[in-house]
Amino acid sequence: MKSKIISKMPVCADDLTLGEKIGQLICGRYFDDMPLLEDLLKKGLIGALTPSCIAKSLSETIDYINHFQQISKYPLFIGFGNVSFSGGTDFAPLAYMRIGAARSAELAYLYGKITTKESRAAGFHIIGLPNFDVNTNPLNPIINTRSLGDNAELVAELALETCRGILDEKGLTCAMHFPGHGDTAHDTHIAVAVVEKSIKEMEETELLPYQKALNNNLLNGICTNHIYYPALEKEKNLPATFSKNIITGLLRNKMQYKGIIMSDSLTMKAVKDSYGIEESAVRAIEAGHDIILQDYASDPRITIEALMKAVNSGRINEKQINDSVNRILNTKWQLGIFQNKTVSKEHALAVCNSTEHQAIASRVAYESVTVLENNGLPLNRNSELKSLCISNGSFLEENADWETVHEPANDMFYNSVKKQIPDTANLIFRDTFSEKELNNILLAAKSYPLIIIALFTRVRCYHEDSIYIAPKYKSLIQNILNLKKKTVIINYGNPYACKYFSDADILMCTYSDCNASIKASVDILFGEKKASGRLPVKISDTYYFGYGLK
Repeated sequence: MKSKIISKMPVCADDLTLGEKIGQLICGRYFDDMPLLEDLLKKGLIGALTPSCIAKSLSETIDYINHFQQISKYPLFIGFGNVSFSGGTDFAPLAYMRIGAARSAELAYLYGKITTKESRAAGFHIIGLPNFDVNTNPLNPIINTRSLGDNAELVAELALETCRGILDEKGLTCAMHFPGHGDTAHDTHIAVAVVEKSIKEMEETELLPYQKALNNNLLNGICTNHIYYPALEKEKNLPATFSKNIITGLLRNKMQYKGIIMSDSLTMKAVKDSYGIEESAVRAIEAGHDIILQDYASDPRITIEALMKAVNSGRINEKQINDSVNRILNTKWQLGIFQNKTVSKEHALAVCNSTEHQAIASRVAYESVTVLENNGLPLNRNSELKSLCISNGSFLEENADWETVHEPANDMFYNSVKKQIPDTANLIFRDTFSEKELNNILLAAKSYPLIIIALFTRVRCYHEDSIYIAPKYKSLIQNILNLKKKTVIINYGNPYACKYFSDADILMCTYSDCNASIKASVDILFGEKKASGRLPVKISDTYYFGYGLK
C-alpha cells in the first residue's frame, strides 16, 4: 500500500526514484552553470532553490522563478522571501530588533504577514523569518540586531506573532537558529562556536521560544545551526548540524516537532572546512534534517552522489529518506505549490510594496526609535543655525552568504538633516584617515554650534568586526564630546555601541540604517514625531532592558 499522506496529493515518496527522493532533500544554490541546473531540475534531482534576485526587477524575478518552476519535474520550494528579491516592502530583515524595541505584537504579526504575502506573490515560499535567537551575548557578531532582544519571553511573544503572520499567508517558517545562536561570540560562517550552558539554562532561554511555538502549533519550518553544545552532544566539537542527539533526539523526539527541519548553509566554514562537501551533506541528513542548504560553491551532483552512496551503502536508512520526502511533499501540497507552481506578474506588481504595506514599514521605523539621552529634544529648526554632520560606513558592503549588498546610508542621513537645517556641512570618516586628517575634522567641529553624528554598523557574515565602532572613529567622537558643543549621536545599528557615548546631549538608537529608520530618527530629532521605543537588550546598568526616554 502506498504511503500517501493526503489522498489528493499527486505524488509521494513511493512514486519517486531514489535519485528523485534525494533531490527533494537538496536546496540548490549553484547558479554558475545554468544548463547543469536546468538539467537537474528537469530530472527532478533538486527540490528547492534559493536564487538571489536582488539585482533584478520584480518583473524579471517572477519570469526567472516561473521558468525554474515550469521546467522542474516537481514543484520547488523557493527561498528566501525576506532577503532574496527587490521590489517588496523594505522591512530591513537584518534589523528584526526594531520589532523588539517597538514592543508591538501587532507589528510583529503584520511584519510576518506582509513579508509572506509579498514573497508568495513573487514566487517565494521559504520565508527567512522569524529569528528565535535570544541575543544574551552583547559580543555576538552575527546575530545582534537580527534578534528581537535578549529576553526569552519577549522573543517568544513577538516571534510567535510573526509566525502567525507567515502561516496565515501560507508561507514556510524558518525559525532560526535551532537550538539557539544568541549566546555566541563568533560567526559560524567562519568557525564552529560553542555554547557552554546547561540543559536547564537552555530550556529557560534558547529553547523557550521554540517550545512555546510548538505548543501553539506555529512552526512548519525550522533552520538549525553549526554550534557545539556540550550539554546536548557528547562528541567534542560536533556542531548541532551533525548531531543526531540534537536534531532527532531533542527536536524531533523530545520536543515532538513534526515539520520540516532545514540545515544552515553547508558552505559555511564551520562545517565545510572541517568535514568537506560530501561528508557535510551526509552527516546533516544522518542527523535528521529534511532539507540541506547545499554548498553554493560546488556542483550539486557532488552532494547528490554522496547522499545516493550513503543510502545504497546502508549508512542512511531509506525509510528516513522516505519520511523526509513525504514531509516535504505534504508541505508543498499544503502551501498550494503543487496546485499553483507559477505566480502572476500582475498580482505581484499590485501586492508588493503597496502604499498600505509601506505605511506598516514606516510604523516599525518610527515606533522602534529609542532615545537614551535627552538634553534638548526636539532641536530647533532655526534658519540661522549651522550644523555639521559626521558619519562613517561610506563603502559598499557585501554579505556573501546571503548574496546581498548594503548601500552606504551617509547621503540619506546628511540630506535628511539638511532639509531641516539648510546650512549643514558634511564630513565622512574613513578608517584610513591619518592623525592630521582626524585633527582637521576636530578643528572643523569647533566652528559649529551643533554636531550630529551617525554611527553605522551592520551585521555581515564573514566579518566579525562589522558590528563594532572603529577605534579611530570612537576616539574622534570622544574628542568631539570633550569640546562641550551641542552633540547628537544617532546609532543606526548595533545598540551595544551606545554605552560609549552617554555624554552626548542627545543619544538615539534605531537598530537599522534603512531609509525609513533614518527618516524616522531625523523627524523625531526635530519634533515631527515622538519616540516610543524601549531597549530590547541590556546595554549597561544605566541603559537597562526596557529603558527608553519619551
